[in-house]
Amino acid sequence: MAIPDYDFSGKTAIVTGGGSGIGFAVAAQLVKCGAQVVVAGVPEQQCRDAAEAIGAKAIPTDVSDEAQVNRLVSETVRIYGKLDILVSCAGIGGEVLPLMEQSKEELDKVLSINLDGIFLCGKAAAKQMMEQGTGGSIVNTASIAYVEGGGFHGPYGAAKGGVVSLTKAMASEWASSGIRVNAVCPGLTRTGINREVQEDPELYKELTSKIPMRRMAEPSEIAAMMLFLSSDAASFVTGSIIHVDGGATVGGQ
Repeated sequence: MAIPDYDFSGKTAIVTGGGSGIGFAVAAQLVKCGAQVVVAGVPEQQCRDAAEAIGAKAIPTDVSDEAQVNRLVSETVRIYGKLDILVSCAGIGGEVLPLMEQSKEELDKVLSINLDGIFLCGKAAAKQMMEQGTGGSIVNTASIAYVEGGGFHGPYGAAKGGVVSLTKAMASEWASSGIRVNAVCPGLTRTGINREVQEDPELYKELTSKIPMRRMAEPSEIAAMMLFLSSDAASFVTGSIIHVDGGATVGGQ
């Protein structure tokens, strides 16, 4: 899809999870719109390959590790002198199992990346933005899973619910520093996490039949909302939790 040519000239952005899926789509569009972009994430080679493909810098980072997250921000500032935008897309789906079969280890793993990562990256980015005194924009990736409460994905939904709550707290506490914080909640999207759905025609038909628009989203369609929230066009938008889901959470005929 065509994304408006927002002007990000002179802006520096970090995109976590930028090696693939929605994160890659966001990073690519930010570069296209003139931003200086750092692609962060793991695996390391995927991160480096993605950055090279779009003309960005790569800083492989495990977002669940506070020391690595702090290094990501400090290295970005060393290279570009500042930080204006953080788009946190790093995440994992976790095992699809009933809660009674989910392990504590699996819960910890899902929360550490999907929730702790948002917390750590948001804090580190906001601290830098506050020191600069220039404000900034943070966009977190949640999911409509926090609303649906569907079975077999409990840890993932719990993590994304936490992202929604954290986003509101960040927006409230950091607005006085000129930092806007919003969350995008994608519905079913054509990414690696949903490869099984894409490869099984019957499963695809079953799941998309519950979506009024009767299809999955493309990563670029999620990226379009994230670019808007990152841009000056959204200068009075903060604390918003925006569903980009083809109507999945409102249902339809």
